[in-house]
Amino acid sequence: MPKQILTTDQAMRYNRQIVLPNFDVDKQEILLNAKVLIVGVGGLGCAAAQYLVAAGVGEITLIDNDNVEKSNLQRQVLHGESDVGINKCLSAKASLEQLNSDITINVIQKRIEYDDYIQLVKPLNIVLDCTDNLASRNTLNQACYKSGTALVSSAAIRMEGQLMSVVPQQNSACYACLS
Repeated sequence: MPKQILTTDQAMRYNRQIVLPNFDVDKQEILLNAKVLIVGVGGLGCAAAQYLVAAGVGEITLIDNDNVEKSNLQRQVLHGESDVGINKCLSAKASLEQLNSDITINVIQKRIEYDDYIQLVKPLNIVLDCTDNLASRNTLNQACYKSGTALVSSAAIRMEGQLMSVVPQQNSACYACLS
């Protein structure tokens, strides 16, 4: 796919970040051409997706096999009352498309396995791990490490949280080294 060039309309839309120190049209075009995977569209995934879409990241893929529950609504801001019972990816996609219709949003409404992740993460710029279980986190970490794809792993429960980023290089540390 050829590199996308920022249009005049997009330059106006993203003007407030383009004028930031050390950020310019070239950096905005990097975002426009970026491909991001967000695994988990709960509290953390919703917040991350919302800001990445608003910032103009060109393509986002959402993965989550859960459906929206009423108990999610106070913290998972992309879902509303009418979304209860709907898959979280579909609900989030509808909200995100209202926020920025220029972004390509893909959804995978199931849990995927290691071999699927290997194929999926290879062409990406970065993966956001917003999952809520260690098995998924470890599988995603292994796939990112093997493919050399950057990973941001996050978790939050009650008033505590953790955040770790890994830019894999040969013989470097990764999430598994900590857990």
